[in-house]
Amino acid sequence: MSSTEVPFVVSWAVLACVVLALASCKALLFVRASREEFPPHLFNMSKGQATRIGVAIHLEEVIEKWGKILTLVTVGYGLALVGVWLYQDWTRSGF
Repeated sequence: MSSTEVPFVVSWAVLACVVLALASCKALLFVRASREEFPPHLFNMSKGQATRIGVAIHLEEVIEKWGKILTLVTVGYGLALVGVWLYQDWTRSGF
């Protein structure tokens, strides 16, 4: 790997770490939500509890959306890097 390729590989690694961090956050939200005590009927909960549930659901949706987007970007960027690397290797070998 030449020194011109290092920034691209590092930026891909940073994207991959962000995707893993988002997955960890979503897992923590799931664990926290499974420990919450929800009333059997939605109409019997207090206003504060309804607000907390609404905020948690919104946060989970935002994390899910950005996780999907960044996963696609990371995979596409990684495939592009591999394609460029293979092309450079192919042109250097003289096939």
